[in-house]
Amino acid sequence: MNNDSFEPSETPDLDIPASLWTDRSRMWIVGLILMLMVGNVFFQVQAYVMGGGFILPVLAGQIFGVFIPLLVLSHRNQWNPIADFQLGTVPWVVPVVAVVLALATLVPASLLAELSMRLFPTDPERMAMFHKSLPKSGLGIVLTFITVVIVGPLGEEIVFRGLLHRLASGFWDPVKGTVLAALIFALVHAEPWLLLGLVAIGVSLSFLYEMTGSLLACWIFHAVHNAVALVMMYSTNEVQTEPTPLTASDLLWLVISLAVWAGVGFGLWRMRSSSAD
Repeated sequence: MNNDSFEPSETPDLDIPASLWTDRSRMWIVGLILMLMVGNVFFQVQAYVMGGGFILPVLAGQIFGVFIPLLVLSHRNQWNPIADFQLGTVPWVVPVVAVVLALATLVPASLLAELSMRLFPTDPERMAMFHKSLPKSGLGIVLTFITVVIVGPLGEEIVFRGLLHRLASGFWDPVKGTVLAALIFALVHAEPWLLLGLVAIGVSLSFLYEMTGSLLACWIFHAVHNAVALVMMYSTNEVQTEPTPLTASDLLWLVISLAVWAGVGFGLWRMRSSSAD
């Protein structure tokens, strides 16, 4: 679905709108991805050193390291960021599917995160510090939800699906693009005790992107997942630092989640195959 040439046109066609994917080479886009990732980390570190806690650094990293550079580049080169990153409107069924898949991914990803926790034990002090640093005031909670549910997912989806996955899929194929984007997505979070769960989320997002061709759908999926995780963090006073035993209820929810995932995924695949014919 995302088979782009990635090569700049030798003879510009006035009928073809300017686009990152037609005006720039693969290597230029690779450099852009690295710049955005490094810029994100740089501004996160600066905000953290200035006493921004854990939430403000995420907001600073996305705004100053990702959004502003992309807006400047799109303005200077007359690109349309909405079209370039496939954030335009979609049929109503696409957001619904994104929400359903996000909810169906929660249990499998959580169980895989539990497995990661057994392989790579958590740092109790870091987990306790993060939980303690969550804002408790009304304004702080609103800012946290805006950052974790809206801003963070958008920035990450632009970098990991809108750029990295799309570039790798066009250069190799969607499977290799999915693996690469999911692994880097998981590794840059620097949370080894959640590694396998993050990989599962990355794979799910890449699958949704390939099936729908919509980064908006991925943003919705990511936002729903983060919203549920954040609500669960606020609703409990306990910090989980040890894996919990697998229960019959866990297995039941896993079977239900995988069944929903398989059904929706097969439906998306059939729809994509039909539209391609």
